[in-house]
Amino acid sequence: MGEPALTIKAQYQQGYRQTKKNEKAALLAKVGELEKTLVRIRRRHSSTAKHSERPASKDLLLPWKDVAKALSESAREALVLQLCLRKDLDLNREVFQRLATWVAKFSPVLVGLHFFLSLTSNASTY
Repeated sequence: MGEPALTIKAQYQQGYRQTKKNEKAALLAKVGELEKTLVRIRRRHSSTAKHSERPASKDLLLPWKDVAKALSESAREALVLQLCLRKDLDLNREVFQRLATWVAKFSPVLVGLHFFLSLTSNASTY
């Protein structure tokens, strides 16, 4: 009575192990297929990418005349901006000197005009 149960159990376990072996073999075969597909896709992608997506390095370079022209225009714009800023600076210094003179003239505290003018003369280097 006890032995037929063991035989049935042993048969069940043997069938279970065989099922798992078959599943593993099927999965390994699928892995092999997928790896082959991946290699094929990568080859196809790399060959099309070389021809269509990636330009040659020499295609990325600009002609030297275009670069020189752009740099010249940029330098000209920088010079114009610098001249405008210097003009604004001179105007602001003049306003500051006039205000300093006015404050020194009407201030109850005696502060010499030379103090205010020294502030502007120290900042005059540009």
